Amino acid sequence: MANIQEKISALCPAATFDETGELLLVNVPDENWHALAKALKEQLVKAGCPERENLPFQKEILEKKLPYTIGGGIGQSRICMFFLKKAHIGEVQASIWPEDVLEEAEKKGLNIL
Repeated sequence: MANIQEKISALCPAATFDETGELLLVNVPDENWHALAKALKEQLVKAGCPERENLPFQKEILEKKLPYTIGGGIGQSRICMFFLKKAHIGEVQASIWPEDVLEEAEKKGLNIL
C-alpha cells in the first residue's frame, strides 16, 4: 500500500512536502494567484464594498497568507483533506462516485465514503 505522500502526489502533483513527509501546501502558480486576487477585488467592487479588501480575512488572502480554498462547501472539504492528510475529496465528503473512480481509489488504497 502506498504511503499518504504518494497518494497525495498521485492525485495532486503540485503538492509539496517537508523532510518528514508532512504536507506543506499545494502550489498555486503566481499567474493563477493574480487571477484569484483580481477576481476577489472585482467581486468586492461589484458588491459595492471595495473597502472590505482591507478586512483581515480578505487582506490575508490577497497577501497570500491564507489559502484561497477556505470557505463553505468544497473549501471545507479541502481543509478537512489537508488536516486529515487525505488524497481524495471522497475520503472526507460523502457522494455518489462513478464505479471507475471507486475502482481507482481502491487500487490506491483510498477509503472513499
